[in-house]
Amino acid sequence: MNHRIWSILKSLQLKNKLDKQPDYIEKTGGTLHPYQLEGFNWMRFSWAQDTNVILADEMGLGKTIQAISFIHSLYQEVSHNMEVSGKR
Repeated sequence: MNHRIWSILKSLQLKNKLDKQPDYIEKTGGTLHPYQLEGFNWMRFSWAQDTNVILADEMGLGKTIQAISFIHSLYQEVSHNMEVSGKR
């Protein structure tokens, strides 16, 4: 992985809990359920803590969309950071 991207990823403020789903999820027309937003926040917090985690619950509760949303949040925040710094 590119060293610059890695350093941006590690500097992101992912410990901050989001009270509502990010705009980039809103734009898809989808909505995270409250328990999915909690799982999404937990993955972001765990990433910031450098902690490996497993998202596990009953089938059909949306683990896939939580994981995709988390990965997409990393992409969005790195892209935004690179735009702000002018080094895209």
